Amino acid sequence: MNPPEMPTPGDGGTFLGLSRKYVSAATNVEIFLARIDKEDVIHAFTPPTYLPIRLHWSHAGGPLCERIPPGTYRLVDFGKIWFNINPDTGFVEAVTAELKQASRLSLGFDTEIPSVNQELRLPAGCYVLELIVAAERVTKRFRVRVRIKNELFRADRKLSAYFEAELI
Repeated sequence: MNPPEMPTPGDGGTFLGLSRKYVSAATNVEIFLARIDKEDVIHAFTPPTYLPIRLHWSHAGGPLCERIPPGTYRLVDFGKIWFNINPDTGFVEAVTAELKQASRLSLGFDTEIPSVNQELRLPAGCYVLELIVAAERVTKRFRVRVRIKNELFRADRKLSAYFEAELI
């Protein structure tokens, strides 16, 4: 398996491209979120103890991609940006959140366990995530640094204004 392409912002979420450039297809491919390390985080966040957990594939859904043919790629739902303070937030709620210096947005994940998705949200800050890509006869680990910016929602901004990622 090749290293994942950088997570890129899209409409409503960020996607991780996983390609196969070898002669044979990759089969039964899974991607695990294995570890979350805090680098620069202002808001309280305790990394979960139940990792690793499988991420869902974008188009097929579910945590298992049966096949990635050679020379092609598939997308994984790497995460979704949640605006905790947005145009639908009430005035009092928004002011209270700002006074408490609450994180204005967070990065959530689409995992194999739906109940985990609500609680597994990273507040604004910088993190290093360890990903495990596992397929038949191969397992590789990758690290991705993500920066979630503590910005207010603006309709004229692209999602990339709130989120950056780099393979390290």
